[in-house]
Amino acid sequence: MFHRFLTLLIICISLMSGLAPKAQGATPQLSLNRQALFKELMAQEQAEGSNVNHLSFLDRGLASSPYKDEVEAIAERLARPHERTDVTATLEAHRDEDPMPPRGEMPRVIAEGPFSGFSPTLHSACVAVMRYKAAGPQLRWYGRRPLVNCQFWSSTKILQAFNLVSLLNSKHPQISIASTSLSPVGGSSPRIPFFSLMQNIVSYDKGVGYSNGGSETLGRFLLRQEREAMVEAHTGHDHSFRGAYGGGSLIARPRLVLGSGQTLLTAPSSIGSTGPNLMSPYDLTRMIAMAAWHMHLSSEQWVKGAQWHSLSTVLQAMGHDSARYLDVAVNKLGLVGKIDEVVMATKLGFGISSASRKAQLTYVGTFQFRDRRLSPPITRRMCFALRGEHTNAVALDAQMAVEVTDLVRLLANGAL
Repeated sequence: MFHRFLTLLIICISLMSGLAPKAQGATPQLSLNRQALFKELMAQEQAEGSNVNHLSFLDRGLASSPYKDEVEAIAERLARPHERTDVTATLEAHRDEDPMPPRGEMPRVIAEGPFSGFSPTLHSACVAVMRYKAAGPQLRWYGRRPLVNCQFWSSTKILQAFNLVSLLNSKHPQISIASTSLSPVGGSSPRIPFFSLMQNIVSYDKGVGYSNGGSETLGRFLLRQEREAMVEAHTGHDHSFRGAYGGGSLIARPRLVLGSGQTLLTAPSSIGSTGPNLMSPYDLTRMIAMAAWHMHLSSEQWVKGAQWHSLSTVLQAMGHDSARYLDVAVNKLGLVGKIDEVVMATKLGFGISSASRKAQLTYVGTFQFRDRRLSPPITRRMCFALRGEHTNAVALDAQMAVEVTDLVRLLANGAL
């Protein structure tokens, strides 16, 4: 009788264990020889004839990326509900986890520890990592000079798009910005579809001038001081965002229209009070996180008024970024074939400082993947804003690739 009971008990335990998630086990740890990687990448720069006008990794372009066919899946992957294994995984416990702060409030803690071993070339940075726990999505914030306002060049162009989405959906929540075009007030030509414009702003397929003019067109729907105030109302951090991108606007005074010709928004006749674009890496990381993780957040944590059908259009356009530092990172860390469901939505920035004469390179965006090295897999997510500077643009390009690779290593190791 006892043996029969014991047999039944063993069967029940086996069945119950089959219903429970498998334990992930220890996260496989990746290592990186930073000096060796920099030397390898510099050799590639030299072999490819890299120079200040065309840098090997900044200007590589989407066409060469092994992830070019996955851009169409960006919106669906970012919006996908969390997996049960994300909640049950407990091996990578961290302190200083909090929900996304409400709109206009700053994070409680931005830790600087993880960047201690990074190159001084990385002038400033901010990273937000999201992980599901039983209480819901929890964030950890990291940074190097995360609140220092500085020049982020063309990376700030994405903020013009997020502001426009906020304006549109606050007034017309049912309308996706993908269904709109831009045309001049009092005229019908040119008429530029929003997604086409946004994609060219990010990819530079129509040149730097078109990207600059297109971003200025998106920004014309707010006075310069209103543009700045809108971003500050989301991040809770004071900065300056009243500058232009050079070359003027593609459309001097644009309106946003539907295919039927209905005008949804009209730009003011004045541009308002001008000034520089100086903001912190935290500001950019916060705005990207509020947009990319929209479907995992509550309404007080969202980009104000924004709807996912519009935010996802901007994020998908960011999948066309010319800079491919994340491609380098995945390859050099040996993660090819070990991760899937990849999301890379980024925006580069580059310029030469008139004061220091140093090259300055910025890289902001969101990166997500399913880590199949664990069983069952878990999804890893981060948003980031990185800014480097160096007297040599080619060396800066290679060094930024090293910094991104090391950051991805920390994420994959569960160290963030």
